[in-house]
Amino acid sequence: MFVMDTPSILAQMVDAPGVKPAITAQEFHRQSNFWDYSSKAMLHSILLTILICSGLNQSRGDQESLDRFVAFTRLSGYVQFFHPSNMSQDLDWDRFYWYGASKIQETNRRDVVSTLNELFRPIVGAEIVFLKPIQPQPDQKMNGQYLVYQHYGMGSTVSFNSSYKSKAVLVATTDSRSYRAKTDTLLFPELPKPGEVLVKGIHRDFYCRLPLYAGNLQNETGSYPFPEGFQFNFAVENEFARLASVMKTWNIFQHFHPYLKDRKQFWPAVLSLSLQRAMPRQDKYRFLEVLRQLTSQLNDGHAQVYPTDEDYFFCPPVQLRFIGKKLFISKVLDPETELKAGDEIQMIDGVASQNMIEHFGRFVSSSTPGGKEIAISRLLTGGTFGSILTMKVGDRIHTLKRVLSLQQWQKKERPAISHPEATTAYVDLSRVSYRDFVHLLEERADLTALILDMRERPKYNHQILSHLTLKEIQSGPWFTPQIIYPDYEKVHLDKFKPWVLPPKKPVFKGKVVFLASEQTMSYPEGVLDMVKHYKLGKIIGRPTNGANGSINLFRLPTNYSVSFTGMLVLAHDGGPQHGVGVIPDIKVTPSVEALKENRDEDLEAALDWINEN
Repeated sequence: MFVMDTPSILAQMVDAPGVKPAITAQEFHRQSNFWDYSSKAMLHSILLTILICSGLNQSRGDQESLDRFVAFTRLSGYVQFFHPSNMSQDLDWDRFYWYGASKIQETNRRDVVSTLNELFRPIVGAEIVFLKPIQPQPDQKMNGQYLVYQHYGMGSTVSFNSSYKSKAVLVATTDSRSYRAKTDTLLFPELPKPGEVLVKGIHRDFYCRLPLYAGNLQNETGSYPFPEGFQFNFAVENEFARLASVMKTWNIFQHFHPYLKDRKQFWPAVLSLSLQRAMPRQDKYRFLEVLRQLTSQLNDGHAQVYPTDEDYFFCPPVQLRFIGKKLFISKVLDPETELKAGDEIQMIDGVASQNMIEHFGRFVSSSTPGGKEIAISRLLTGGTFGSILTMKVGDRIHTLKRVLSLQQWQKKERPAISHPEATTAYVDLSRVSYRDFVHLLEERADLTALILDMRERPKYNHQILSHLTLKEIQSGPWFTPQIIYPDYEKVHLDKFKPWVLPPKKPVFKGKVVFLASEQTMSYPEGVLDMVKHYKLGKIIGRPTNGANGSINLFRLPTNYSVSFTGMLVLAHDGGPQHGVGVIPDIKVTPSVEALKENRDEDLEAALDWINEN
């Protein structure tokens, strides 16, 4: 499994149960070689980081200032997602993050507890922050109607995926030991214990008392008492808007990301460092890097950040590919350019390619090494319309413009269906519908072999597998988290209804090859897992991306959108698929010679296997 290096210091820095305090940016850089890049060409980035960190120490005083932001962030996440008072449900949390950050900045260490209680008392109805841990005694006055949160994945107004839901469900209690709930109002059966209260460390010396039940106060207006005439500024140039975006992002991942438990030993330090990076004044491009560095720590190929007000998906007339650790031109889309497939790229925008690769690798969240290479190459090439990209090949510097849309850039020369040999059909499943596939089988009863290309996302045509089997088959296990406790603890997993595919005619009984690569991501990985489990064909190519499961998407106050994997997916045999992918039966290692000769080595390997078996 692909796991990035983690700073060992973090496992030892525990001052409160379950809470790891912040460390300085300098210490994090020193301890983690993942964040360290030493090229002279990237020296300006290192100097900028040093200047930012030293500026923080001068302007914020010391670590205590950052500690207060961390405490506010964690407390906000607990209350927003796990204390369903009427006000909590109706509150504009983007505004609350902004306002709270501004109030926390003004306070000092002596007044942190009182400031936090002042901020949250209107939402919770009581003081919930303390300087020492207290016993989590359940609420005894449980007699009436109460609200409690259930999360089926991450839903509510912060999510744009309708398959995930969050709901404050109404329960009637008679005492602190029992409750009644209308089953038609529940998302799932599990609920916290009646009157359950948690005590959570929110940072260093600060603790919170978190009631998981809230009174159903029908007369409550839900309007938070922001000062009259208070002005909010969510432009990315505003410090509190940036802090609010980091706080919201970190909290959502902390409570809802299904794979974060593998990386929780240093996740608190990611919050501290991200808050530090967000504080200095910066434009939207620099802050985009801050957010991408935060999400990069998830090791999730679905985790992406992009501005919602600008199209970043324009490309130059070349495609790139890693071979070994080097970067090459894999395809030229403009006959006027002097660049050729197979050219090694020595410099990009005046910086050595290796240094650019290391630099952009810091902003990539990926589940596997191959997935990381794909993501880096797309970051290097993608940009706004008309923007310039320079590449040095040999002793020449070539200037390219990003003028191709993603659709134009991905356009393929090979027909969607072709016949490399008389009775062998090549089928590109990213362009061929299920109906067209069935038509091919009906029209060409003489076919003895199929090569099914899944190196890019198919057109939801997994029903083709029904024509490759004589028995009913189904997809592997997918699970949606059922969450009632914070920090992704005591999570129940709801098994998603699988695809069930009965055999259908015409049944193809010849040889079948599936082509796979590091670009095979998400939906097609579930298809290939079925292929591997039921032995429906030979998989040839490279391991898939290792990021499967329906994505979740939310928007930040600074007008960025963020996506991540919302469900947990396992392989058919119960083993991990995230971070592993589907391993091919026959691995193909790409070569520079094949790029220069415009040869598809995966297709060649498929034909070789067909002819030899």
